[in-house]
Amino acid sequence: MEVQVEVKNPYAVDFEKYNKILFQEISLEWPANAKDYQPGEQIKEFFLEDLPKTIEKKIETWNQPPDSTEEIPPNSVLITGKLTLEIKERSKIKEVKDETGKPKNVFTAVQHWDLAMSVTMKETDTGKEIFKQEFTEKLSNVDSSETTTKFNFETIFFKITNRLTLKLRKTKEVQRRYIMH
Repeated sequence: MEVQVEVKNPYAVDFEKYNKILFQEISLEWPANAKDYQPGEQIKEFFLEDLPKTIEKKIETWNQPPDSTEEIPPNSVLITGKLTLEIKERSKIKEVKDETGKPKNVFTAVQHWDLAMSVTMKETDTGKEIFKQEFTEKLSNVDSSETTTKFNFETIFFKITNRLTLKLRKTKEVQRRYIMH
């Protein structure tokens, strides 16, 4: 006989049992060829405004230095992480039209973006990691003359944050099970 059973997401963290959720700024490894844009504000916005909607709990900023005398609130979760962007450039032949409308081949610079974001969540009382995951995304053959650094970062960052929220969401799914008599 077939039965349907509701199963909770095994990766979801139960944020309800904690008093506070704290966010410590993510360390950033940003390449020299992308200095025209700094994503710090966008990263903060995701963790302090967007992620709380997913986990249904407020997230507060916690940027105390390690030697600070201020104690971390008990029964809390501290979210930390690291974001690394690597941009490799190369040239490729692209067909463009000249002034007369005739096609001609020219070399154009293209970029390959590799973004990695590691997110760690620890209980402040025990130091136990309750969530640790690394997400990676790529953007290939980005024509830097047609897009901006901000646009490319937003595109790739959205993909990573979307995957993170899907991991943390408390969704339940229905699975089919069979009972033998």
